[in-house]
Amino acid sequence: MVFLPNFKKRIGAKFHKIFLERFEYIRKEIPNQIVEESEKTIIPNIVYQTWINKELPWRMWKEIKKFRELNHDYSFILFSDEERDEYMKNSWGDRKIYDLYKNSVFQASKADIWRYCILYEKGGYYFDIKSSCETPLSKLIKSHGTSLTFEQHYTYIVPSEYILKNNSNFNINTIANWGMGFSKEHPLLEIIISNIEEVCEFFRDKKFPYPKPYILSFTGPGMLTKSYRDYLEKYNSIIEFNGVNFFGEGIYQVKGSQYRFLSSPHYKEVKNSKILL
Repeated sequence: MVFLPNFKKRIGAKFHKIFLERFEYIRKEIPNQIVEESEKTIIPNIVYQTWINKELPWRMWKEIKKFRELNHDYSFILFSDEERDEYMKNSWGDRKIYDLYKNSVFQASKADIWRYCILYEKGGYYFDIKSSCETPLSKLIKSHGTSLTFEQHYTYIVPSEYILKNNSNFNINTIANWGMGFSKEHPLLEIIISNIEEVCEFFRDKKFPYPKPYILSFTGPGMLTKSYRDYLEKYNSIIEFNGVNFFGEGIYQVKGSQYRFLSSPHYKEVKNSKILL
């Protein structure tokens, strides 16, 4: 009978929530993983990540360790909120993007801006703290100094006539920014940073009923996707992508990642809020 497995599943979930879930919040500190920098790679063998601090729920910590072990030849540097703030002030304090970073209401926007800036200055990879990839980073497609992938959903916006004429196989999927790699000072990153600076006044001091989609448009994958089209217009340098979700090998949310929100509630829950002051 169909209802029996579902009944058992519901009972199991209820039991876990009442008696076991409290243990999911046990936290473990994760140190940085440092290896020698390779001179053979176009994209530096380093992964940047960010979170409030260096402590993570133990099950999530375990999955991140797996990701690191798979990429034992890569450094993994985790920036706390405080370290991220310090980096932006020291490295980008004289540019408008720092003002936008500083005045972003949500940490999600700050993390978006920071990832573009640090990858532009230093080169390397960025992965959300909740995400990983089952393919070693060294095996991913590198194209014109990038290692990028698409999300499953589409932008539903037709690109310009110029792009269509010069790229008959253009993909209208949204470009993911939860996992990506760039060579140092990549022009696409400069375009993203400049675009954020250019459109910021539309978002400043406005209260949005549901802030999340506006954040995704302003600093998230929406802006990355728009900026790639600008990049094509300027350079006509067609990037080969790692399919959708790193050819199905990307893990958008590792096991246990949902328990990180005890210390930092997800911004999708917020309503009627500004996103930029």
